[in-house]
Amino acid sequence: MTEADLKKHLDTAEKSPKQIAAAVSGLPDETLRYKPSPNKWCILEILAHLADIEILYAYRMRQMLADRDPVIAPIDQDAWAKNLGYMESSPPELIALYGLNRHANVRLLRRLKVDDLKKSARHPELDRQVTVADYVPDDVETRAEPFGANRAAEKRGVTIRGHTSLFIWNSRIEVWLRQSHQRSRKFLTKSCSRSGRRATCGLGRIPGAQRVRV
Repeated sequence: MTEADLKKHLDTAEKSPKQIAAAVSGLPDETLRYKPSPNKWCILEILAHLADIEILYAYRMRQMLADRDPVIAPIDQDAWAKNLGYMESSPPELIALYGLNRHANVRLLRRLKVDDLKKSARHPELDRQVTVADYVPDDVETRAEPFGANRAAEKRGVTIRGHTSLFIWNSRIEVWLRQSHQRSRKFLTKSCSRSGRRATCGLGRIPGAQRVRV
């Protein structure tokens, strides 16, 4: 990866919080909390996950950049969602937290030289070294989260790979949010129609959902 490549990825990453905010702006609470099945995440849980993973990756990168022989602590993201009160979170606060930490991470990475991307830590689950560069993928086809998140996503029935890499796989997060919204919209519209309240449900499309690239 060249310095120009790194700058391009950072410029894209810096836009993510505003685009996430635009994607969920104006959604009613019932849409944010709708779960198509007990083992699948709602939009609110996705937002909380983004906020927490930004903190987690901030720490991991700093370990690699500053510590001697660091070891990464793997997490169970489903346990985090269950035990950290994701469903009790405030969407505006989650987006603000995500944005603040994303800004700090981007500022840190802008100070790096290309050689800094080779710094690494041992990942016990993979039984190998992972580098800062693994968190800054330079090709859309390789933007897959290599650290175990996919297994949990597949268990939830979410067809998405790479959703928690630092520079979130652009089209995949858009699809994930939109699919969650569409599921809740179909369910809630059907419910409102049955109760004769369809016109008052307030279910609109995600603002800019077709054009958001995170």
